[in-house]
Amino acid sequence: MTNVAFTSLVILVLAFPGYVFLASYFSNEFTRQVLARSWTDDLAKAIIFSLPFHIVGIFIVEWLQHSKWIHHTLNFEIAFRVVAGEFSNTGPDYTQYFSQALGRLYQNWQYVFFYYVALLFAAWGFGHLCRHVVWENELDVRFPRTLGFTPWVYSILGRGQLEGVPARKTIVWVDALTDEPTEVAGKTRIYRGLVAGFTTDEKGSLRDLFVTAARRSKFKEVDGKYEFSWQRINPGDYFLIRYSEIKNLNITYRSVDDPTPADEEVSPVAAVQPSETSAPADQTSPTS
Repeated sequence: MTNVAFTSLVILVLAFPGYVFLASYFSNEFTRQVLARSWTDDLAKAIIFSLPFHIVGIFIVEWLQHSKWIHHTLNFEIAFRVVAGEFSNTGPDYTQYFSQALGRLYQNWQYVFFYYVALLFAAWGFGHLCRHVVWENELDVRFPRTLGFTPWVYSILGRGQLEGVPARKTIVWVDALTDEPTEVAGKTRIYRGLVAGFTTDEKGSLRDLFVTAARRSKFKEVDGKYEFSWQRINPGDYFLIRYSEIKNLNITYRSVDDPTPADEEVSPVAAVQPSETSAPADQTSPTS
């Protein structure tokens, strides 16, 4: 006879180390959006990632038992009956076997408790170690389906976008076209900056962009014509651009060895007459 409720509880408890590992692996500020909001939402993955920790943990416990470092009275039959929920086939023996299993667990609660706590710490530490190794060696770029993070890490931060250029030497410039009006009728504002980070909402969609060396487009009247120029945004260390206010986003990946000139103030965009107007979609973005 199977106790469904008790078995479900046991499976949830045994699966939790797998979720802890995943939570640790995706704990970076730019990667945690990949993680399910509730660990029960992806129970199958949690169970799969828990299995290696339990296999290693049981092996260590058995080794300690045979080495006489610990002296527990649990055995394979008890563990199997607890996990499978099979305490007897039929008849009144169900209550007897169920009570025996619970009694044996209670007698060894110290070992069970320390085993589980050690497993959680191991899962958390191994998750951090894996994330560090994957991130530093860019294994997620080589194996995106297995080790990949949220897609924004690659498109917004430029990770793996330049062949032969490591992520730490990749910089990303963005030109964001908005609906904000400018000095010229029909022309809308463009913001430019060096990407420093981003945020996402609870669904994983891009919410905000953080840029440095921020500047905004500006038209200055010279001899009856408007000339395009960049105006620095000061003061401030970071400038926030809300993705919901962006109409078009131009992304440029550069190597630190060949960056976009930070002091570039004037772009080779043709001057326009003060009376000339055009739709925002026809506006030419400044070249990088």
